[in-house]
Amino acid sequence: MVENAFYTIKLAFNVGGDRARKVLSTAWLFKLACHRVLSRSKELLNALIPSKIAWVKMFYSDARDLIPNKRYAYGAIYLVYGVWESSRSLRIDYRNVELSDWLIFQHYDREVDGNVIRVLGDDTILVTTYSYDGSKDRVLIKAKPNRGHGELLKLVVESKEKYMPRIVVRGYNIRNGKLYVNGEIHVTIGYDFYLKHMTRHREPKGSLIGGVDVNADRINLIIIDEKGNLRDYKTFWFSEAWLGVIQGEGLGA
Repeated sequence: MVENAFYTIKLAFNVGGDRARKVLSTAWLFKLACHRVLSRSKELLNALIPSKIAWVKMFYSDARDLIPNKRYAYGAIYLVYGVWESSRSLRIDYRNVELSDWLIFQHYDREVDGNVIRVLGDDTILVTTYSYDGSKDRVLIKAKPNRGHGELLKLVVESKEKYMPRIVVRGYNIRNGKLYVNGEIHVTIGYDFYLKHMTRHREPKGSLIGGVDVNADRINLIIIDEKGNLRDYKTFWFSEAWLGVIQGEGLGA
């Protein structure tokens, strides 16, 4: 059993018109909530403690004033809390941390059916959205999962597996007077569930040896043979590993 480990299924989407407007406004409201929590937490830096419950008590009203939904407000608080925790672990001055240029909105935890961002099992996602005036709506988004993940997504829905959903806006533009938004829907599940349903081989079939070097911003992979000869290597960079831009500390986003 792999505890506290997760796997993320990614689905690409592209929407236009009124649905695009609602997705985009929700992402901006969520981002504003995150900035508000970041600013307030810096003001109360000496009073911060490593407890998500304490952070919710301190900053819930700040987030909820901007994104009028409990789960999204919690999601904004938890996101900033994670940035604060990372800065403490890396001994970086939290007062110099700024959020990088992203547009997302997310649930705060794994839940059956996702609630505010619900996977329906036919690659359709039902998303709770908010306009700038605070009005609520629910829009359907047709999304395309990565290769091999369609069946896994159906299993998640059918087995009532808990998952944490997130909408990531990759870009937006206007064509012929109509707004379009494209991005990804991330569905994070327990890694044990992934292994149970997606493992292809129960034992090694070859003689090569792999090594993994995990860093905050990348993973380095290396493959050697039984004699120690290098056969292959590759570095995978995490495009979203840092949601904060660390200024003056020698780190980038």
